[in-house]
Amino acid sequence: MTGGGFWKRLAGSRHRYVAVTTLVSLIAFGRNLLFMRTLPLAEIGQVVMMQTLIMLVGFLPFGLINGAYMQYASQDPATNRRLVPVMAGLLGLLGLSVMGLGGLVLAGGGPPGDLVSAPALGFGLAAGVATLVAGWLNNTLIADRRLGLANAVGIGAVLVSLAVAALSRGYGLQAALLSLLLQPLAAWVAILILVPALRPVTLIPLVRAEDRALVVRVLKLGLMPFLAGLAVLLMYQVERWVIALVLGPEALGQFYLVLMYSTFFALVPAALLNVYFPPARAAHGTGDLARMGKMMRSHARDLMIYFGLAILVTALLMQPVVDRVFPETADQTHLVYLALPGLMLFTLRDLASLVVYSTGKMHCILISGAMTLGAFALLLGGLSIAGAIGLENILIVRAAAIVPGTAYLLYERHRQWTEAGRKA
Repeated sequence: MTGGGFWKRLAGSRHRYVAVTTLVSLIAFGRNLLFMRTLPLAEIGQVVMMQTLIMLVGFLPFGLINGAYMQYASQDPATNRRLVPVMAGLLGLLGLSVMGLGGLVLAGGGPPGDLVSAPALGFGLAAGVATLVAGWLNNTLIADRRLGLANAVGIGAVLVSLAVAALSRGYGLQAALLSLLLQPLAAWVAILILVPALRPVTLIPLVRAEDRALVVRVLKLGLMPFLAGLAVLLMYQVERWVIALVLGPEALGQFYLVLMYSTFFALVPAALLNVYFPPARAAHGTGDLARMGKMMRSHARDLMIYFGLAILVTALLMQPVVDRVFPETADQTHLVYLALPGLMLFTLRDLASLVVYSTGKMHCILISGAMTLGAFALLLGGLSIAGAIGLENILIVRAAAIVPGTAYLLYERHRQWTEAGRKA
């Protein structure tokens, strides 16, 4: 490939989508830094509780959103036309249930204690539902390869949110909570305005037998990734609780730099998997293994390029940036360097995910997550028995625990791809 060809490909719609998705996340992060400068600690705590509620609402569909995305990415026009109103009805019922539950809590005097204020509860539940709807609608744009529109909606929504967040200096917590709600809400409204085909003609789901069968199919597709994600989330929760209980809250604060870096590291791989999955699944569905193989190779190439850039940027810029922006954590950068191998090992699973999501044979995803969780628990137990629990050792055993599950998934990738070739 010539130099001009490389830059032309780099500027393609997939790579623009990855770049803009990363930019949107960085703007959202900047919004959180703004809150730290404009709000007192107690109100920042309410912002954190609202974000926690958004995350908790996100778990309620039990894989429905991911399953619907996988089904929609199959590019079956007749099925997708039915899927749009079915998903609208299901998400509408979920939204009514969540808001009804919130209303009952508020009618009963509000949440117990001072943990969550009434505004944070209301805004948090509403934003959680809006995030689910916006996530589903954005997934349809990606599956339809309308990446430019997805970029425009994402940038517009986060800028609207940031503009309202700037009012938190004068209007306090209410402006901050409203800004968090507006990002998914603005994306949701914009997509429905711009894409008439995604407007549901009915909000009554599960009336017909074929609709119920479609929901069962979607849930089956999304269940394995959902459970695997829970296993990984549990691993991270175990890690943080061990640090907090054994080493103390101060050590958890020292670990925050790793948590923040890990969040940023995952942005690009997640976006890459998002953009390569729809064409790969569609190619598998039509038996076009040559095109699917091309998607696999392109995805692997982009992931390796990202790894190289991540290593280079981390080595060159991590210490200067931390010294300038987060000087209080300047002596913790060695923890990021220790975490990086484990992050790359874990991200290698995306190579397998592209294949197993496309084939629909996803039990291996759950097995891999369980293997990783079990290995991490055993290794942590070994550290505890040896009296060697420390931040550095925890990161080392985390990377070691990731190896078996990653190796198993890469084996499954090879096996399933070979099997697909034999059937072709």
